[in-house]
Amino acid sequence: MQFPLLTPSPSYLLDSLYRLKKPKDYEVKDYSIGVIIPARNEEESLEACIKAIQAQTYQPAQIIAIDDGSEDRTEEILKSFDGRVKLIKHEEPKGKAKSVMEALKELETDLVVIVDGDTIPAPTNFEKLRIPFSDERVGATCSTVFSTQNGNEKNLMEKFILQGRLDEYLLSIYRKQGQSRRRALYVASGCTVAFRTELLKKYGIPQRTETEDLDLTWLLQQEGYDIVYCPDAITFTKEPKTSKSLRRQLGRWYRGAWECIFLHNTKPLKSKRKRLIFTTWLQMGEGIPLGAMWLSLPFLTAFRVKVGPITFTPEWALVFYGLDAAFSLPPILYYGKKQKKLKEAVKSLPAWYAMRTLQVLSLFYGLGKITADWIKGKREWKAKWEKVSDYYLNHHSEREKIEKTNNSNSTQSQSFWKKLKHKLKNPLNGNSKRKRDFGDYFTYGISGAGAVGTGLALLGGGPLAPLIAGGIATLIGINYLLYRNARKEKDYLLMYTSIM
Repeated sequence: MQFPLLTPSPSYLLDSLYRLKKPKDYEVKDYSIGVIIPARNEEESLEACIKAIQAQTYQPAQIIAIDDGSEDRTEEILKSFDGRVKLIKHEEPKGKAKSVMEALKELETDLVVIVDGDTIPAPTNFEKLRIPFSDERVGATCSTVFSTQNGNEKNLMEKFILQGRLDEYLLSIYRKQGQSRRRALYVASGCTVAFRTELLKKYGIPQRTETEDLDLTWLLQQEGYDIVYCPDAITFTKEPKTSKSLRRQLGRWYRGAWECIFLHNTKPLKSKRKRLIFTTWLQMGEGIPLGAMWLSLPFLTAFRVKVGPITFTPEWALVFYGLDAAFSLPPILYYGKKQKKLKEAVKSLPAWYAMRTLQVLSLFYGLGKITADWIKGKREWKAKWEKVSDYYLNHHSEREKIEKTNNSNSTQSQSFWKKLKHKLKNPLNGNSKRKRDFGDYFTYGISGAGAVGTGLALLGGGPLAPLIAGGIATLIGINYLLYRNARKEKDYLLMYTSIM
C-alpha cells in the first residue's frame, strides 16, 4: 500500500533521495526455510500456490498449511498433496495471526516464509528473499507484488482494478527501494514475507490492528532490526473482483494505517530507528492536505477559486498535474519496461489516476472512523506490546484489565494533557451497553465532517475547506463529549475541573 498523493510530496522526495544510494552487497549464505500457508476458502488458487512453492529454485525444508475454518474444498486440496504438506485444521476461523503462530511452533528452520493462500511466488522468490539475512541486523525481507492475471477477465470492474494496481505496484518498486536503503520501510507486504524464525517466535504477530503486517513492520524497525525490500523477489497475489470487495479492502488498509499511527504515536522518536518518523507521521500527515488538494484539482482546472489572498486558477491545477506526471511517470515507465509490462503500464494510466482518487477518499474515511472511535472510547488501544508472543496470544485479556485499572487509578496525578487524553479515550466511563443517545449520533456527524469539507472544496471552497470544517467539527465534538461525560456523573463542573 502506497499513499496516492501528488507524487512530489516530501516523503516521495525523501524516498527519491535515498533511491540514489548504492544498495548493499550481501554475502550469499544457505539457510533452511520453512513455509507457512494460512488459507481460508482458497480453493481457486491454493493448489497453484503450493505447486509454485514446491517449484522454487531454493527448496523449503518444511511446508505447513492451515485450513482456518474453510467452507469449500480447501481441506480436500491440502490432503491431495499426500503428506508433502503438513495440514493443521481449524474447525472455526481463528484469523491469520493465530494460525501463523500455531504453525510456527512446528517449525525448526532458520527462516520462515509466510505465503498467503491466494498468492503465487515466482520460482526464484525464496532464493532472493534469503540473501539479505547474512547481515545479522536483518530481521525480515519482503517481495515485489504484482496482480495475478489469467487473461480471461471479462468483468469491467475487475479489469479496472487490475489496471489501477499495475502502475501502483510499479511505482512502489521505486519508493520501497529508497525506504529500504534508508532503513525505514513503510510496510513489508504480508502476502509473501520472510522472517528469522527465532525472531518471529520471540516477538509474535500483533493482533491489535486490521493491518498486522504494517504494525509488525514498524515494531521490528523500532526494535532496531532492518527490513529489506528485495525488488527481484516477485510474487503474484489475487485482487478484489467487485467494487464491494475493493471498498472493503481499501477501508481495512486505511483504517489499519491510522490505527498504527494512533498506537505507535511518537514511539519512533524514542526508539532505535528515529528516522522511521519520516515514513510514518510524514507520509500519513501529508496525506490530509495533499489528499484534499488532489480531490480539488479537477475543479481548480475548470474554475477560478479564491482562498484568502491566494487565487487558484486553472493554470495552478495544470502545474500540479504536470509535476505529478513528471515525478511519477518515469519510474512507472522504467520499471514497466524492466518487468516487460510497458504497454500495459501505459494503458493502465487512466485507471491508476481513478484508483488514486478512491484511495484518497479511503484515507479520509479511515481517519474519520478511527478518530471517532478513539474519542468515544470504543477502541481499547494496547499501548504495551508484549515481546513474548505466547503471553500476548494467551493472556492479553488479563493485561487489558490491568491496564484499565491502572488508567483509572492514575488520572489523579496526571498532567492536564494526560487527563484530557484519558477523558477523550474514555468518555463513557466504560458504559458500553447503554442505548445510543443524541451524543452518539452527534459523534457520527464528526466523522462525516471531513466529507462535508471535501464537498465544499469540490464546490469551490478550495483545498483548505476540509481542514477548516474538520477542525471546527472536532473542537465542537470534544467539548460536547466532555460535557456529556460530566452530565452522566451529575457534576456539571467536572467538564472544567477534571482536566485542570
